[in-house]
Amino acid sequence: MNLYIEGSKVLHKVLEKHGSVKNLAYSSQYENKPQLIGLVCETLKYGALLQQLVDRTKLLTKEHLLKGDNLLAQTLVHDFVVGRGINHAGRLKQVITRNRAALTKKYESMLADAGVTSLEQLLPQNETSFAGTLPRYVRVNLLKSSVSDVISTLESEGWERSVTPAKDIQGFQDAVSNLQDYHFLQDPHLHDVLVFPPRTDFHENELLTSGKIVLQDRASCFPAHILSPPEGATIFDCCAAPGNKTSHVASLINNKGTVFALDKDGRRMATLQRLMRNVGVTCVIPNCQDFLKVNPQDARYKDVEYMLVDPSCSGSGIVSRMNEIIDDPSTSSSQRLDTLSNFQVTMLKHAMKFPNVKRVVYSTCSIHAEENEEVISELETIVEGQFKVCKVFPDWPDRGLPGYDSSDCFLRMSPENSLSNGFFVACFERVETNPDVNRTVPKHAKKKKKMREKDESEISSEQETCSNDIETTDTTVVSKKKKCKKSNDSDEETFIEENGTKKRKHGEKESEPESKRKRKKHGMNLVENPDCVDTDGNDDVCANGDLSLNVDACDENIEEENGVSVKKHKKKKKHKNRDLEMKSCSLGNHFEAGETGEEDKSNVIKKHKKKHKNRDLEMSTCSVDDHCVAADIEEKVVKKHKKKHKHRDLEMNTCSVDDNFEAAEIEDHSNVETTETSEEHVSHHKKKRKHKHNKD
Repeated sequence: MNLYIEGSKVLHKVLEKHGSVKNLAYSSQYENKPQLIGLVCETLKYGALLQQLVDRTKLLTKEHLLKGDNLLAQTLVHDFVVGRGINHAGRLKQVITRNRAALTKKYESMLADAGVTSLEQLLPQNETSFAGTLPRYVRVNLLKSSVSDVISTLESEGWERSVTPAKDIQGFQDAVSNLQDYHFLQDPHLHDVLVFPPRTDFHENELLTSGKIVLQDRASCFPAHILSPPEGATIFDCCAAPGNKTSHVASLINNKGTVFALDKDGRRMATLQRLMRNVGVTCVIPNCQDFLKVNPQDARYKDVEYMLVDPSCSGSGIVSRMNEIIDDPSTSSSQRLDTLSNFQVTMLKHAMKFPNVKRVVYSTCSIHAEENEEVISELETIVEGQFKVCKVFPDWPDRGLPGYDSSDCFLRMSPENSLSNGFFVACFERVETNPDVNRTVPKHAKKKKKMREKDESEISSEQETCSNDIETTDTTVVSKKKKCKKSNDSDEETFIEENGTKKRKHGEKESEPESKRKRKKHGMNLVENPDCVDTDGNDDVCANGDLSLNVDACDENIEEENGVSVKKHKKKKKHKNRDLEMKSCSLGNHFEAGETGEEDKSNVIKKHKKKHKNRDLEMSTCSVDDHCVAADIEEKVVKKHKKKHKHRDLEMNTCSVDDNFEAAEIEDHSNVETTETSEEHVSHHKKKRKHKHNKD
């Protein structure tokens, strides 16, 4: 792509007030943006003198390739007379070749008539103060090389390194002014910045084209060093394009970490991505988005600790801006500065909303206090107690303007003192007196915490209610008198209760010892309660059970009494249509038997019918009092019992729990004892039934 054609296009747009040189240059398709910006700025600066040469040589009338474009002719003449020759000109180079003699003659005649030796001396006084006299600054890209390697390469090319000057203003200025051609020095404050004589051209140098060095003004290198993130850190550059500061941050962390780079200008973001590829940056995540629309509570940014804020500003500190030529008279008006400062305050406030950010660096290329000291002073009142302004680069001589509380903490750069563009930098750090208070807790974290506390309180309440219900439940059961014969086991207990129902008052029950209420009776007793299941013998846990099954360990001693007996039907040869009636236990107000329990009862009955075809069994159940609580025996005992006693009669009956005991406590040795006792009871029970059968 032709450099001079693209330069003339940018010049036309600048003079027509379509934008600034920098923005228009980055919107161009020409790849080498710094070279394009330099050509446009220099042509604007020498515009009137260059036009005199064009007119005197009559280039527009002689050369049809120029198509009557004065600005295109000025760009060509500039590089021939002032610059380092014509490059990337294509066919336009023929214009200079054919008119070389005429241009040289007219140029020398112009200087002789004015009594000067260079075109720069013909410029107005206000344009010669700093423009063209500032040194060339080069930043070493630590991702592709090191400072020592770059210095060695320069020395091999014929450059000579001068002694690094002192850090005071005068010492630096003296060292720079004494730089001769092919001499350079290392910046005394920034270890990765090298200083060269003014107008040193690196556009064709291999160090620049390979990405080992970056052309960057000294002032704009301070923000990354002040931010000073460690390797592995997460950084947010909220106004990143065109990317010099972004790539500098990535260079300092050695690509170890994450840098979120945002800018709402798509073309400038494309430039940033090209720069990242050229300098070898891999840790940057670019995003074309307005920073003010970013949600600070987004999970992607939860680890952001370092924030770089370089918002839009008036650009009044840029030396080559030439406001007198390209800007409106209202460029630095108070109304415009107020608008910019309000925007800058908004950007800073938004940056400080990120929950874990601990350092925020603010910078502008402006010299106006409205965009610098006044912005920081306003922020200090807003974030007081959360963030504070800290002093950075304490040996830097040029501080903030007087009259502000934190002026000594600010950094200012100027062409007069620091020999750079006008610049301002301030740094905020989070106050860590009470991190739990200062750090913003994400909304989702607050919600989870509230739900967790609510669940814990509900669980605690349910457990307390369940415990109270158990403690206040009546345990009296009505059953028939049973005689349980002890056989070789002195520890086996027999529970006998009188016929009838007897309710105990809650007051009497509550006075019972807890240990008595929770004890389980020994013997073959299986309980699956629909509401409360004691899973481990220690804690009462609310659950959904199936039914209440009671296999009485003493059922072999059941006697026919009060008209209630087991009726045998021997006359029937086949018992396919035999009905087995079970009376469900009526539970108290606190517990009710479910449908699932009834199904399980039916399954047990079917199994019983299949095994005992020649026996007619009629089970009677006793009504349980309203507040009955049945005990639970571990499932292992039941399975063992079923396996060993397949041919044993199952007679389901609710067995009362004695007034002094409640099912709650089973010890490990009870399982073995129960099994042995059950075998004896079954044997005795079979003999008894055989005797009755023969008698009948």
